[in-house]
Amino acid sequence: MRRSEVPSDKIAEFLQLKAGPELLLEIGTKGSRWTDLENELNISSATLSDRLKQARELDLVESDTRGSESSVSAIYTLDTLGGMVYQQMHNTNTASTWSYLKDTRKEFESQKQQVIEWVEADNIYEVYKARKKKEQTGQRPGSPDWSDDTDS
Repeated sequence: MRRSEVPSDKIAEFLQLKAGPELLLEIGTKGSRWTDLENELNISSATLSDRLKQARELDLVESDTRGSESSVSAIYTLDTLGGMVYQQMHNTNTASTWSYLKDTRKEFESQKQQVIEWVEADNIYEVYKARKKKEQTGQRPGSPDWSDDTDS
């Protein structure tokens, strides 16, 4: 497809797909490698492959193969049309919201890991049994006779 032939409704459809706008935001003005996109977008390799193919077909993204002595990797960059969509995402604060969502996801994952580590480090079932025993004796969390000390 030539740029002048890309219908705007097709671009709108792409932006409604899972990880469509996020792909353009991650590529941004600096470009991205496959592994960077895969790490940041939290989607399957198949979905990433589909989105990149669709974005290329819509002239939103192009790829440039760069090689070194040890490897060859594609760098995905925004084409002019993709850059225009990217700029509009900045104008509407979509880019800053995406950044906030990524940070929040990372924070959630860190906090979730803390809970998992707590569950693995403590014998949660023993703590549970001790608390149930206290509850059966009439002690309730928050009551004056409640203590979180499970040794008693």
